[in-house]
Parts: sequence; structure tokens; C-alpha cells
Amino acid sequence: MSVNRFDHLARLLAQGTSRRQILKGFAAGLGASLFSTFNIGSTPGHQQIAEAAAPAVSTNGSFLPFILAAGTPAICAIPSKCQSNVICSADDQSCRCIESAEGNIHCGVVPSCSAPTCTKSADCAHLGTGYFCDAEGSGCCGKQLCIAPCPKEAPCPDELICGGKCCPPNNTCKNGACVDPVNGTWTGTLTYEGQSIGIQFVLSQRIGEIEGRILLQDPVNHTFLETGPVSGTYRTEYSNLNLDSGSFVFGNFVGESFTGDFTFANFNHEEGIKATLTTKLA
Repeated sequence: MSVNRFDHLARLLAQGTSRRQILKGFAAGLGASLFSTFNIGSTPGHQQIAEAAAPAVSTNGSFLPFILAAGTPAICAIPSKCQSNVICSADDQSCRCIESAEGNIHCGVVPSCSAPTCTKSADCAHLGTGYFCDAEGSGCCGKQLCIAPCPKEAPCPDELICGGKCCPPNNTCKNGACVDPVNGTWTGTLTYEGQSIGIQFVLSQRIGEIEGRILLQDPVNHTFLETGPVSGTYRTEYSNLNLDSGSFVFGNFVGESFTGDFTFANFNHEEGIKATLTTKLA
């Protein structure tokens, strides 16, 4: 597989070929020449995390005691979403961290879709103390519903307490603030046998799931152009990103660096390659 394909990209651009067309081809399979190397896409059947109970679980797998010391934050740092649930009680597995219409996060019982509808928590006050209205889009029913409060909420695990609040899972505490190791724009290079091209990832993470997009650098004017979506999973020991045509990344987020291997899928009867990925948080 010739490293001259990187040079060929620059020549195509110099000849007036549409840069956006070339970069789109570069991401989708690179058409002919250089671009057949970089068949970028998401691996079929990549794992999706449907539920995350870990936030309310201690390191030995059991829920922490429910007696909260004064000033101890509760477990609900991030809200559940449809098909992505955060359990907040050991006594009742239907208790989830749920965002209210006013933006607060409470430990509530997931309702049936026949529960009373609402637009604000005051609409649910007649049902009892602690009832609240969930935020639009937080559940799977397609409408806002009145949520019953759960009587017991787990405390925040010690490792997630930061500045008097509970950090979301996979966050770290830095100067009293919760810091997500993934969220942000990561800019750097892909390098293969001495040839390099600029690359950029714009990523966000929620309960271990990564979503975002990839951009590649025009080697003539050095601007980054959109090429497509990425998705994957975050782990402290390694993370992966998957792209639409079978290419994938294995790497590590360490501080302000994300480095690893970018494996390009086979394309047009040519073997794929493994390039070195080196990026920094912008």
C-alpha cells in the first residue's frame, strides 16, 4: 500500500477537484487512489450500552449504605434517558435518576405511559408530596409524565464526590470541578509510514457511550472539513471509536491526550492499514 496516496490527495486538490468531495470520499472509502486506504465508518454491531447501574454501586458490587451524612451528595448526578437508565435505589430497581421539567435531577419511580401528563412539577402536586414532572424527552412514552418520588436514594460513591457534589460516572475531580475525560475537540494527526494527515474528533460521553463526529484536514488550505459521525465506548483502560464503513480506533484518553491506533477497513480488494493516531484536547 503506497504512502504516495497522501501526496496524491494534495495533487487532486491542486488540480481543482472539489475539496469537500475529496474529503467526503476520503472518509467514506476514498474512492480511487489514496482514498481507498481510508474507508471510514462504524463497525457493524458495535456494542451499545443500554443500561448503567454502576453509578449507584460500590466497588464490591453492593449498594452503599443509605444513611447520608450531613452534606453528603446523593447519587443522581446525571439523569436517565429512554433506554439509558441510571438506577438510584437498592430497594427498588424501578427507581431511576430522572430530570424534572425544572432541570433538577430526582430519584423517581419510572411510570407507566398511562400516568398523568404534565408540563411542570406543580401539575403533579395533587398526587402527593415529592411528585414531580419529568423533562421532555427523558422517558420512552413521548410525553411528559408525573413521577412518584423514591423514598430512599443511594449516596454518591466516595470516588465521585467532588466539591460537595456528585460527579457523573467516568468523570474525575479537578480543582473541585467534575471533569469529563472525553468531552471536547481532539486535534492531531494520522501517521502512516512517515506520511501524515490532520484529523479532528468532536466528542461527548454519557454513561460510557461516546458520540461525535470526525473531520479531516484539507492539506492545501489546512481547514478541517466534516466527514461523518463516530460512536463508541469509553473505558479507563481503553476506548474505541467506530465509523460507518468498518474502520475503528482503539486508544486511551489520558489527561489532555487521546492516542492509539486507527485501523482502516479493507476496501476495493486492498488490505486495510493501521495508522498511528495522536491528538490533543483543543
